[in-house]
Amino acid sequence: MKIRIGAVVVASIFAAYGCGSSSPTSPTTPTATPPTPPDSSAATVSTQAQPAAVQVSVSVSPGTLSSDGDWCTGGLDATLTAHVVASQSEVTEGTIVWQACGDNRQRGLPKEACDGHGGARWDDQVLSTLSPTDPTPSIYGGPLPLLGWRLVYRPSGGGLKRATSEPFNIDKTCSL
Repeated sequence: MKIRIGAVVVASIFAAYGCGSSSPTSPTTPTATPPTPPDSSAATVSTQAQPAAVQVSVSVSPGTLSSDGDWCTGGLDATLTAHVVASQSEVTEGTIVWQACGDNRQRGLPKEACDGHGGARWDDQVLSTLSPTDPTPSIYGGPLPLLGWRLVYRPSGGGLKRATSEPFNIDKTCSL
């Protein structure tokens, strides 16, 4: 949708959308404005719907979440489950990319190694497709005693934003 905005019309747009005005004009009730003459100094603005924000998180079973965002599994093998939410609803389309922290010589580094400026980086490990029948995909946490993970959500359409979870460690060396 294209809107021509002239200096005179700007104030009525602010009033119509509730920007500091108590105008009775509702933003859901369209009102007609006179066309701006082609020889005016009006600017043309394109408006597009913005993608919705998404929250990506993980749960670990068995596991206990620590105050620093890491998961203690007490030496047990754990299952990691992804959760993707937008507007308080579970997201059922798109892709989850499970990324582990590692470098060229050694796989399986703690999250702190990938947050720094060293040679470690986040490597794609598993791709999981979200669907109405499986909106919370799970993977096995791996055999390493300490491993940094993060999840990246890639939307399949334009309605949702790409999002990344907070990085976290799976720690098998702690006690439950």
